[in-house]
This record gives sequence, C-alpha cells and structure tokens, in this order.
Amino acid sequence: MVKNAVDVIFGGFSFYIVGYGLSFGHYLGDNGFIGLGKPFLVDSESHFSEGYNYTYFIFQLAFSTTTTTIVSGAMIERTRLEAYIIFSLVNTIQSSFPVRWVWAPSGFLRKLGVIDIAGGGVVHIVGGVTGLVATLVLRPRHRRYKMKTAPPMGSPTNVVLGMFMLWWGWLGFNCGSTQGVTGLKWTLAARYVSYPHSHKYDSFECAPNAV
Repeated sequence: MVKNAVDVIFGGFSFYIVGYGLSFGHYLGDNGFIGLGKPFLVDSESHFSEGYNYTYFIFQLAFSTTTTTIVSGAMIERTRLEAYIIFSLVNTIQSSFPVRWVWAPSGFLRKLGVIDIAGGGVVHIVGGVTGLVATLVLRPRHRRYKMKTAPPMGSPTNVVLGMFMLWWGWLGFNCGSTQGVTGLKWTLAARYVSYPHSHKYDSFECAPNAV
C-alpha cells in the first residue's frame, strides 16, 4: 500500500516536472523518439489549452504510475523504502519514452501503424520487462524468513475483496481509455479492430490519444 502511494506521489511528481514533456513536448519538432516540453506543464498560451494540458496530464499520469506499480510487485520485500522512492522517480521518467513512441502524434511506432489498447504495450510490457530486470538484479529473497515453514496466509476475505475492487476498476479504466463508446469506438473497448489502417479509425487509432 505504501509503495502504491509512493508511485503516485513521487512518480507523479517526476512525471509532472519532466515526464509529460518527454512524452508529449513539441519543442524538438516532429521528433518521434523523444519530446521536449517546458517543466511543470507551463506549455500553453491560452487558458483553454492550459486546461486541456492539465486534464490530459491527469489522464496520462494514471498510465505512467501504473507502469511502476507493476514493478512494485516484483520488488516487494526486497528493497528499502528509500531506494524504492528513488526507483519510482527514475522509472517514471524512463517509461515516458515508450509513451512518446506509441501515443504521441509524432511517435515513430505510431506512424508505423502500432496500435496500443489501454496501455497493453506501453504500460504492461514496459512494466513487465522492468519487473523482470528488477527481479534478476535483486535476486531471490533466500533466508528472508527464519521460520522453517511458509508464513501464514493473510486474510482470504481481503484478498478476494481486493481482487473484485481491482477487477471492477480496471473495467472502467481500460474501457474508458478508448475515450468513448459511440460510433465504432465500442470495437476498441471490445479489443476488436477489423481494419486498423482504415480512415474511419484514424480519430481513435491509438486509444489514449483518441478524440
């Protein structure tokens, strides 16, 4: 629970300072590999565009911090809290680059026709690979417990309750990532796209950037 809070607080702070600019900044022109934006979201000339930036920032913040929460499960009981805070800050920054590649309008993978639904690649693959690397670096937790038998299981009731809360929330999170169900967007929520390169899908070809 503490690590999830760390991901949102510290990871969100680094995403607010530099991560969002690396993902969607336009000061390097049509650069498909890395973006550059002003820090602290100071990147607009009107109140309307400023409001949109902050709204879109909150939306992308959920994806960015989720990438780190995936890794926290692989690092549990293997790192000190201070070290994990540093990791959360750094991981949020490095995960901004795949966001640029796939979700930014000028991303080179997006231009190649890559379609990502609700972060299946940008969030879950990136988080899974980072978690694998973290597990290999930290190694198994041998002799973590002095007891000869496995520690007793926690509350099964809380486990099942947490599972249903996560499941129900994820239904809204993933389906909501298509930013709509009207027209043909329901096909994205159902993870079905017949003709991904058809012009009728251009407006929502990449779910988190749909209009």
